[in-house]
This record gives sequence, structure tokens and C-alpha cells, in this order.
Amino acid sequence: MDARSITDSSKPTGHQQDDFLREKYAHDRAHELELNRFTHAFELEQIRLLFLLNGGAFTVLVALVEWRPIVGSLALLLMAAALAWLLGLLAAVVAGRRALDVQRAFTQAYHNRRRSVETGLLAPDEIDRKAHYEARADAFVEAGITLSQGLKPRVYACVGLFMVGGLAAALYLMVVVPGASVAPTPSTGNSLN
Repeated sequence: MDARSITDSSKPTGHQQDDFLREKYAHDRAHELELNRFTHAFELEQIRLLFLLNGGAFTVLVALVEWRPIVGSLALLLMAAALAWLLGLLAAVVAGRRALDVQRAFTQAYHNRRRSVETGLLAPDEIDRKAHYEARADAFVEAGITLSQGLKPRVYACVGLFMVGGLAAALYLMVVVPGASVAPTPSTGNSLN
């Protein structure tokens, strides 16, 4: 056997190429389903984490105000902490939504690429329809890239607001008189002095 016969026999025939494309299609479809599962899990975990950080901190602040007296102008620190954590909750919603939109765009790109292969296998004469799916896939990839560029700043804003709120609450606690009453009393209450 010479080198030419080896290379000629290694080229896939029409039937082998169709089998390969069918197998590739099956793998692409399985991958697409995994992307859909990941999108759902990612959405839930991202929003849960960012909500827990800021929402939990706000809840602790409300509980703290019940057990510590609010001292005059220092109440501004507590209001700053509350505002930062509430804005952090809003940033969590926006960041979670952006992450979901990014993932959906890439999932749609993958879906359209798979549809292009599917069209090539089932209707090889429909070149326009195959090109349509390819163009849509390209558009979704571009959309995903564009959307992803704004995701990190939103996540950093959420974490930053959590830290700003924590700093404001910590400053308040450091300045409040350590010997102050732990439980509110009628004389100190929770009113602004």
C-alpha cells in the first residue's frame, strides 16, 4: 500500500460524513440542554448570593437598631448603611438579570448553530435557511459579547455597596458608647436625639 492510497481512503465518504454530522448534531443537542440547565442554576445562585449579602446585612442592621440606641447625628451612618445595602439589593437584581441575558444570548447562538447543522442534514438543498441560522447565531454571539461587557461592573457595584454599608455600620458601632444600654428603654428608645 502506498501513501496515496492511505490518504485517499482516509477521506470520509458521503455516508461517513452524514454519520459524523448526525453524531455531532446529537452531541450539540445534549450540550445545548446542559447550557439551558446551567442558565437556570446560574440565575438562581447569582441572585441568591447577591441578595443574601445585601439583604442579610440590611436585616442585621434593622435587628441591631432594635437592641442599640441610635445616637443623634450618628444615625446618618446607619441610614448610609441601610441605603447602601438597599442599593446593593437593586444592583443584585440588575447584575443577575444581565448575567441571565448573557447566558441566554450564547445559548441562542448555540441553538441556531445546531439548527444550521440540522437543516444541512435534513434539507441540504435549503441553503438560504441554513445561512439564516448561521447569521442568527453570529448575531447572538455579538449580543452576548456586548452584554457581558457590562456584567462585571454591576457585580462589583453590588459587592462594593455591601462593603460601604458594612463600613458605615462598623463606624457607627465603634463610635457608640460601649457602655450604652443593650436593650431599648423608654428614656433612650430608638428616636433620633
